Amino acid sequence: MAALVSPAPAHADPVIDYTGKTAQTVCALLDSTPTFGGIAVVGQLIHNDGLSYESAGRVIKLSIEAYCPRHVALWNRFVESANSQTPDHTPAVVAPTRVA
Repeated sequence: MAALVSPAPAHADPVIDYTGKTAQTVCALLDSTPTFGGIAVVGQLIHNDGLSYESAGRVIKLSIEAYCPRHVALWNRFVESANSQTPDHTPAVVAPTRVA
């Protein structure tokens, strides 16, 4: 009977997995180039590793939240700038949401 009540299998989230492996590196890269261009380069590097641009944005956001909150203001300005530049005001390339 216990076998019938086993927990559902866990589904891995590639963004969470990638963030866990690279968040400190993301923060180090942002420390070395704390600019919109630096964020764009980090996003492109993550994309080059096989994640979508949206997922790259999530990785950057989660990395900042967990390991380098000193970059929250930069990230939020980047998101606002990217969103204001898209015609339909949808998030641009690697700028999914602001950090609260």
